[in-house]
Amino acid sequence: MIASGCSTGTSWPQMGNDSAKTFSSEESLGSKIHKVWDRGYSSLNMVYPVTDGERVYAIVSDGNNNSLVTLALSSGALVKNPLKLDSSYSISPTIYHDYIFLAMGKSVNCYNKSSLELVWSRDSEVEGEKLFNLVTLENSVLSITTAGTAFAVHIDTGMLKWQQHFKEGYTYRWIAAKGEIGLASGNGDSNSLVVAFNSETGEVIWEKQMDGGAELTPQIVDDLAIINELGKLGVYDLKTGYELWSKPLQDGEQSLAFEATPAITDDKLFFEFLGNLITLDLRTGIELDRVLIPENLPVKHIIASPETVFISLSGDPFLITYDIGSGIFTTKISGKRVVLGIALSGGIIVQSQEAITLFR
Repeated sequence: MIASGCSTGTSWPQMGNDSAKTFSSEESLGSKIHKVWDRGYSSLNMVYPVTDGERVYAIVSDGNNNSLVTLALSSGALVKNPLKLDSSYSISPTIYHDYIFLAMGKSVNCYNKSSLELVWSRDSEVEGEKLFNLVTLENSVLSITTAGTAFAVHIDTGMLKWQQHFKEGYTYRWIAAKGEIGLASGNGDSNSLVVAFNSETGEVIWEKQMDGGAELTPQIVDDLAIINELGKLGVYDLKTGYELWSKPLQDGEQSLAFEATPAITDDKLFFEFLGNLITLDLRTGIELDRVLIPENLPVKHIIASPETVFISLSGDPFLITYDIGSGIFTTKISGKRVVLGIALSGGIIVQSQEAITLFR
C-alpha cells in the first residue's frame, strides 16, 4: 500500500545523520505519529536508509543481487530504476550535495545522486583489506578498512589526500569525524582501541586502549568524544583524550554493552540500559531521567529530535515514541517487523526486512 503525503524534511545523509554520528536531527517532529506510506520488499539489507529531504535511498535484495533504490520521500514511489550492486554489499549509503557514496569491498564509489551515473571509483591501496565504514566532510570522503588502513580522498575527484595505518592487532569497524578531528575504533582479542586523528592529514593525535570491546561507533559533539565500550560509557576531551566523566554499565558482576548507539540532542544523551530509557546530561554525566521502556522488548535503534526520542524494538510493537517534555511514552506502532535501520527526515523512515515505511 502506498499513500501520498507532503514532505518538508531536512536531510539524513548518512548513518547516524552526520559524520559525527549523533543519531539526532534538528527537525521538529512530535511523538504522535501515523503511517504515511509503506513500500514492501522481499528482502532488505541491515543498513540505514538515507535521504536528502526529497528522496529516500535504500539497499534492497532479491536474494541473489543487491540494488540501490530511490524513492520519493513524499509518496514512496520509485523514482529511478534500481542501481545493481555487488552481491556482498552491506554498508549504508552516504549522501553529500549532488553525490551518493557507496563502499563496496575495497572500493569507494561516487555516483551522481540524480542520474546514478558513476562519477569516480577509488580502491583501497592495501591488497585484501575491505572497507567497513565511511563518512563525508566538506572536501573529503574518509574511510577505514577492517585492518586499520584509514584514508581520505577528494570528494569531487576521488584523488587520494592521505593514507594512514593505525595500530595492528585490531579489527576496525567504525569511523566518525567533525571538523579537523576524526575518531576510529577497533576490537582486539581482549580489549579495544580508539584512535583520534587529524582529518586533514591522517596524523594520529591520541589513542586510548579500552578494557572492553567497542561494538558501537564513537560519537562527537562539539569538543567531546563519546565512546561506548563493554561495561562503560565514557565522555572524553576530543583534543586530548582526557576522561571527563564515565558511567559503569554493570549488572551485578557482569559488564554489559549497549545494543543501540545513544542519541544525543540539546546536550542530553539518551540510551537504553537494563530495560530503561536513561537520560544523562552530556556535559556532567548527571542522570536526568530514567523511564521503564514498555513491552520489555530488546531495543534495536534510538534516534532523537529536539522533542521526541524514537525507539525501534525487536518484536511487536516495533516502534515507540517518548515525549521528552512530559517524560512519557506516547505512541506504539504495532506489527512484528525486523527493523534494520531508521532515519529522521520528513518523518520517521523505517527500513525493515519487510518494507520501507514513512511515519509522520
